[in-house]
Amino acid sequence: MFLNFLKTFLAKRVLNKGSLNVKSEVNDQVIKTIGVIIDETYFHQKEALIMELATQGIDLQNIKLITYKNRYKKREIPEEPFYTNKHITWLGAIEKQEVQYFIDTPFDLLISYYDVQKVPLLIVTHQSKASFKSGLTSADDNVNHLSVDTSIANYKVFVEELVKYLRILKKL
Repeated sequence: MFLNFLKTFLAKRVLNKGSLNVKSEVNDQVIKTIGVIIDETYFHQKEALIMELATQGIDLQNIKLITYKNRYKKREIPEEPFYTNKHITWLGAIEKQEVQYFIDTPFDLLISYYDVQKVPLLIVTHQSKASFKSGLTSADDNVNHLSVDTSIANYKVFVEELVKYLRILKKL
């Protein structure tokens, strides 16, 4: 218990020293590839969120998903890549190869679909090589270029607002 607290504290410290603020450089590139980070602790409708993105004209093959879980059972067979606190080192580095591959992929858009600030979620969002980052306002505005003010349960409203603003910015 204490070691988990200490690990989280040290990882937060590394994030804060690493300038958690988002880079202000935004390009005019049209969005084709999308990466989605979901906190499976609070949101279980990931397929519905992906399908909602697909109804807005995004090709399903261009959407990559990764989920964060507080705990998982060893007998559980995950459908998509996931990670937990155990995959984050004391200094905020990622130990799982699937997650590191997700971070290193240069997505045109990264959707951080979580509303509770957790260090593992912030680390992956911050380290991602995505050129444009979006998420919920209730999470952390410092890591996203565009934040949509809605609850995590209203994924349809989130997607509608996101697409509306991306069209205004001429990214779709």
